[in-house]
Amino acid sequence: MPGVFGGELFQFASDLALWAEADRSQLSGLFQPFRYEPESSTPPELRTALRIMGDLVARPDSARSEDVSRACTVLREWAERSGYAETSLRFAELAAVCDPENPIPAVAVGKALRQEARYGRARRWFDRAVGVARFKGDHQTMVEAYLGAGILEERTGAHPRAMNLFRRAYRAAKRYRFRELGAAAHHNAMGSCAQTRRFEDALSHAEAALSLYGPTHETIPSLSHDVGQLFSTQGMFYLALDVFRAAFPMISTPAERFVMKANMTRAAAGAGDRDAFLHAWTEIERMDIREQEYTAEALLAIGQGAQMLGFRTTARELGDAALDIATRRGERSTVAEAEELLRRNRDSSSTVSATEPSDRQRALASRLLRILAAAQR
Repeated sequence: MPGVFGGELFQFASDLALWAEADRSQLSGLFQPFRYEPESSTPPELRTALRIMGDLVARPDSARSEDVSRACTVLREWAERSGYAETSLRFAELAAVCDPENPIPAVAVGKALRQEARYGRARRWFDRAVGVARFKGDHQTMVEAYLGAGILEERTGAHPRAMNLFRRAYRAAKRYRFRELGAAAHHNAMGSCAQTRRFEDALSHAEAALSLYGPTHETIPSLSHDVGQLFSTQGMFYLALDVFRAAFPMISTPAERFVMKANMTRAAAGAGDRDAFLHAWTEIERMDIREQEYTAEALLAIGQGAQMLGFRTTARELGDAALDIATRRGERSTVAEAEELLRRNRDSSSTVSATEPSDRQRALASRLLRILAAAQR
């Protein structure tokens, strides 16, 4: 992060790391005498957090771990919103380091590192969060740590480990009556089963997730997208397209809208709707696409749609882009799918043939469509 303010944050980060590592009996006199006053250009929403850090440097022996951690979290969230990824990660880790007996910031930094494909460090923080949460009796955060770690393993293609973590999450959620987290465990297990082509299991997890979430839960549009993706992967393109179109108006974040629109292009292509594919592709080209979790998967979906419609050059370019990103990020399942797309592209073969949905799949889609329609009235 450039500029004077960036230098100020860097110095605070260094001071916080030193404070967190110091023996508690040696905190007095750890820093030179200091009085912090925010500059007029300092963002107003950060001034309280920065004063807490300034007070820590001035009186390191009286700083409270939980206050310092919360101040780090404020800075992390601001840096993330402002596009300073490294600064955001730095303060995410400091939030966890400065309050080591609190598992919540450990889960947060695990998620942040996973999103940046720094899987080794992310695993260590999720493991730490599980251990601390279990020791403190914080069962909710323990389940959240299991889910975060499971998603990490799913992204890297370690599906047996992912499913084991999702099962742990579900069992703990059921035992301690965290209905929403139990739904999330089924929701994520659905995606892992779909990637390993265990479609009946994926359908069962989708049904269980919907039942546990309930019809008014805010995650229903996201679940609908993932169910649509499950249908599309099996060649049920018309059904998938209906679900995508119903859910899309309820998706608000740019990243999620990009991913859903990408999957809509594949479903439109599979349904033989060339105009819908081109319209969706044109909308995607106007989006601000950044490399992050699911970017490679989304580009791959568009490439698969292009391949179905015979746009071989576009399919190859998108397949190459997806392969490059997925390889850098260690997303093994997406790497394998991108390589398969490129092989089919060289052989001039189609990607997925259309299939008819079962009564059970139609029933799930109908239920989701009714819920989505009611939510938008």
